[in-house]
Amino acid sequence: MIPRVLLLLVLSAGTTPLSAQSRAVVLRERAEYEAWLRQAADSPLPQALRPTELLRWYPYDDGPVFLSAIQPDRSGAVYQVVSDEGTLMDVTTAGTMVVSIGGTISRLTVWRLPAPPGGVVEYEVHFTDSTNRDETHPAGRFVTLTALPEGRFLIDFNRARSPFCSYDPARPCPPTLQASVIDAPVRVGERAQLYR
Repeated sequence: MIPRVLLLLVLSAGTTPLSAQSRAVVLRERAEYEAWLRQAADSPLPQALRPTELLRWYPYDDGPVFLSAIQPDRSGAVYQVVSDEGTLMDVTTAGTMVVSIGGTISRLTVWRLPAPPGGVVEYEVHFTDSTNRDETHPAGRFVTLTALPEGRFLIDFNRARSPFCSYDPARPCPPTLQASVIDAPVRVGERAQLYR
């Protein structure tokens, strides 16, 4: 199972800016994710690359960190998508969120993922942007949101990760048709791997 740091357990009221709190958690999350890729039996990273390979990340940027409510989707419709792991997954649409990146307004579809036994519901956005293919993976990237009180959500694009097919070509890549489109470069999060 992919390690996910629950930002909700860290973000708190106080004088520390939200972006600074998120930055600390994201950097820790990256370290835990890289350790998981190297050590886990079900890691998609090829064995030969595990001892030395480091993921490529853009520097952390406070800009693309948004705290917002979503426009809810109350239809309850369930549909299948291809997850970042390359497997089919049943999701519902939690709603949409509007963000502004690079002067471009984008409407993102927020998925509500099924909760694992004893776990919590997670929210995720699959997105493409103008860095795909040259700087980031052509299939786009995935970013996990954090549900906060009063119906608000934190989306920090510094958490954006490549799909598993970025490391393992045998895994199916998520189709870009299921992704939200950002018509601007999102130069944060994970970059494309040299060996894809």
